[in-house]
Amino acid sequence: MDADKETVRQFLQTYPKKTLDLDVLQDAFASWDYSRFRPAVAALLADGSLIAVRSAGVDFSGLPRRLKRVPAKLFSSVTTIQTEAIQLALSGKLDFSFYYEQPLTAWQADLPYIRKLSAWLSQGLPQGPASLQQRSWDIFTDEKYLLEAGVGLLKRLGLTTADLKICDQPDPLMMAVQPQLSANSRLPRAKRGSWLPCINDWM
Repeated sequence: MDADKETVRQFLQTYPKKTLDLDVLQDAFASWDYSRFRPAVAALLADGSLIAVRSAGVDFSGLPRRLKRVPAKLFSSVTTIQTEAIQLALSGKLDFSFYYEQPLTAWQADLPYIRKLSAWLSQGLPQGPASLQQRSWDIFTDEKYLLEAGVGLLKRLGLTTADLKICDQPDPLMMAVQPQLSANSRLPRAKRGSWLPCINDWM
């Protein structure tokens, strides 16, 4: 039964919706007879991986006709991520729920960048507004990271550029550190022009 339970669990891990009808789940395992299917589903209900939607009623054997997936129980990566977040003292401003429903390798791939971002968020010092390139340099020592891969990272962690106090234009400090950047550089959601808005924000 344990093997059958894990087979159903794997199906549920990739199922795209939060709830599903028992008929849908049974159709996915149409090659199984009911005496094999029922114990596997019952085991997932017992360990909390599935929750009954009581308003939908039950079938002839007592299984709920509608089920709700519980990612924290379905994915073994949840415990690992939560434990590492505590051990590494990662910032409470970061939302790791995206990774709970992904293979653990997704978390491991992002973790070096998550640690850098967490360290910056945890500084506890006033952070003035900065351009996207400057903030990217501040956090990741790579002025292009937030223009490229970092966009997805922020989304996965539930952050926006506003949370990082990013303004629209390149600022003088970044121009000094990275002189190849032009005051007319194109930035996401930014217009060409001077970087005076950043200067004004700092004053």
